[in-house]
Amino acid sequence: MDTKEINACAEFLDNAKYREPVERLITRGGVRPDMSGFPLLIDAIMLYGTNKLKTFGEVFATVGEVRKKNACTTKRAVNYAVAAAPLAAFLSKRIGIRLGPDPMPTGCAIAYLSKALIYNAELDTDDTLK
Repeated sequence: MDTKEINACAEFLDNAKYREPVERLITRGGVRPDMSGFPLLIDAIMLYGTNKLKTFGEVFATVGEVRKKNACTTKRAVNYAVAAAPLAAFLSKRIGIRLGPDPMPTGCAIAYLSKALIYNAELDTDDTLK
């Protein structure tokens, strides 16, 4: 990625209008904000939701580039954040599909969280399924 693309990506990822609903969703899902992977998971979910990147490797590489970390460090931090949260149980209730046991694979978590945001715009105001 060139500097112009990195700056555009950073601007998108730092936009509170898009970032805050993702943060609320994963906090409700049990992802701990004190983990280093928390903000990187938000970035990964946002980038995956754009459908511009083809693989999770590209997602982690892009997040790493924007946040000045390497892709392996980014992926590891996100993996730990996902593994420590009961996301499968949360998403099963949220989207109405029975998902496998926790911890769910990181790629699945990112994909389902991204789709939950896209298809359930009321997430930011609905507190019934905490």
